[in-house]
Amino acid sequence: GGGAAYGTLRDWEWLDIAMAVDVSPADKEELADTLQADAAFLAEQGSLDYSLLVGVHRLPAQLEGAARDVRIAELVSHGGFASADRQKVYFFGIIDVLERYRLRWKVQRAVLTLGYALMLRARDADGISALPPAEYADRFTTFVLHNVLQTGARRDAIERAAAKLADEGQSATTELPGRGLWCRCCLDDECARVRAAAIGLPRWG
Repeated sequence: GGGAAYGTLRDWEWLDIAMAVDVSPADKEELADTLQADAAFLAEQGSLDYSLLVGVHRLPAQLEGAARDVRIAELVSHGGFASADRQKVYFFGIIDVLERYRLRWKVQRAVLTLGYALMLRARDADGISALPPAEYADRFTTFVLHNVLQTGARRDAIERAAAKLADEGQSATTELPGRGLWCRCCLDDECARVRAAAIGLPRWG
């Protein structure tokens, strides 16, 4: 109908156009908790190579007032999250969840890691898909929190808490059985499922 056409963007295209999910802080918290819980579950199942799919429903410009409110409420009742400007409704889902970290992935990881090491680019191996499930989940949640939801306030709070623990001579991290390295400062409050952003950001960049 003469409107702009929107296609499917990959993660680097999302970054290139500086896109962000502009929902309320409360919705960001809910999304962050849900996505992190899902990623932790997938890690426990030995899953990797999954992705976040973000659907953006743009409301027609001619839809105004009460009619717009009704349409937004309908979309939210189906799992959507309204944008702060009430022009869009977002839908989120984790897709491609059936891959397991089996021999094929382990061999791929070994070969690619060795290849990067031989090229003197060992750090670039963190960009491959063939990561152990806990590391894949950490990279996934780090990207979602900081590049999709842009929950910088949460990151800053975690980093401050981690620094406080370090000042007190305590380790900022702890090993949880089957779940890898977690931020100790997150285990005692409402962000118990938050992986150590203070660790994740420097590693995954």
